[in-house]
Amino acid sequence: MRNRYIRLLFYAITILCLIFLSRSIFNLNINWLVLLEKNVLLLYCVSVVIIIFCIYIGAYIYRKNMELLTGKQIQECVINSIYIKANIGKYLPGNVFHFAGRNYLGKQFNLNQKALLGSTILQHVQSVTLSLLLPLILDFKIYRTIINLLKDLLGKTYILIGGALITAIILLIIYFYKQFEIPFKELFINFPKKSLGKIIGNLLITGAYLLLYGISFFIITYSINSNGWDIRQFIMVIVSFIVAWFCGLIVIGAPGGIGVREVALLFLLRNAFSEADLMIIVVLHRFCTISADALSFILEVIKEKIIKKTDD
Repeated sequence: MRNRYIRLLFYAITILCLIFLSRSIFNLNINWLVLLEKNVLLLYCVSVVIIIFCIYIGAYIYRKNMELLTGKQIQECVINSIYIKANIGKYLPGNVFHFAGRNYLGKQFNLNQKALLGSTILQHVQSVTLSLLLPLILDFKIYRTIINLLKDLLGKTYILIGGALITAIILLIIYFYKQFEIPFKELFINFPKKSLGKIIGNLLITGAYLLLYGISFFIITYSINSNGWDIRQFIMVIVSFIVAWFCGLIVIGAPGGIGVREVALLFLLRNAFSEADLMIIVVLHRFCTISADALSFILEVIKEKIIKKTDD
């Protein structure tokens, strides 16, 4: 019953975000023809290629986590097939089917189901940790921006509501811990036996994944607005994207974080760009993400067919 209420809450957040985006697009005077300019199309392609590279980095991290948990070498092509094919499932309502898909596809290769689930949980822990730490390291002022934003939106009740959100997150962590108690125990029991270097290495690669994903967003931002850039703004855009990506990650009901990430970016970068430009940027980058997910899926299908023909 509690699980149902949590899902309904996240669905409601997603729907509200999509309504907000739809109304903003309808009300703003947006020049969509800018998307047909050569530099925009070129940088769109560059951004898509970077995101595809990020997807394969994600598959690499997932494989290394599985090897960390099982102590066995796992074929790269097997994990790439499982991870990238299942990745399409995140666009189904609920934003959890790509996780279940990994276990389902893993059965075809006789992979340990607990290790598959444990790798998913571990990758989430890594992603959440780095998406909170990187903004603190690169531009800690982003958290001040978030606090000021909450003040503007919620007034004097922001502390109460902020406390309620933190409490809700803690309860969610406790809930998921109880749901996956055995995998969690196995993770922490095995950690002392494993190489600390491998654990740190996976965290560093996760950080590289997030930074590259942020750079893909910066490229789209630059394609729409190329005036007056400096290193401070470059970092601000990437950090804002990482925070927004985190928001999309934790809202389970949002398919692929759609709506939630975009609304978070609109608020975080509202003082840096015009509303019209920012709307084009977030929508265009979402299409970059969808294109990259689809193309990486197609690449894996084609690669498997070529391998099968070669084996025959």
